[in-house]
Amino acid sequence: MLLVDVSRLRSVELHVVGYEIDPESAWLDVAGQVTVGSSCWSWQEACLTLEEAERLGEWLVAASSGPPDELDLMFVEQDLCVRFIAATAETVTLDWDLPAADGAKNTSSRVRISTPRSELLSAVHEWRSGLAALPDR
Repeated sequence: MLLVDVSRLRSVELHVVGYEIDPESAWLDVAGQVTVGSSCWSWQEACLTLEEAERLGEWLVAASSGPPDELDLMFVEQDLCVRFIAATAETVTLDWDLPAADGAKNTSSRVRISTPRSELLSAVHEWRSGLAALPDR
């Protein structure tokens, strides 16, 4: 899923690259790339369960229509969080807390993305397609 800010100066890209198996549960390995101005960084973390990844898609669809029931969407592993900030007739503004550029554990960087509603829904479709392509567990 690629979300590009209307300014074209910031973007957040997330995709699931597979499962990371833990004896207690199965985590999804998520890769991301963030661009802020001329800075760019990538990361890869086992930070979502399949249920959380599905909930992210549902939450983003709800956010595309206005404020979702939960304004902050947080997960068990706190490496990833998204917050609803605002919506207009054309755009949705979200704050993404993502693993930090320096790779330090338990730290994050916040990136604000205002994206057209139609692009947000296209990104959600891409996210859900990636989840559907995962092998059954």
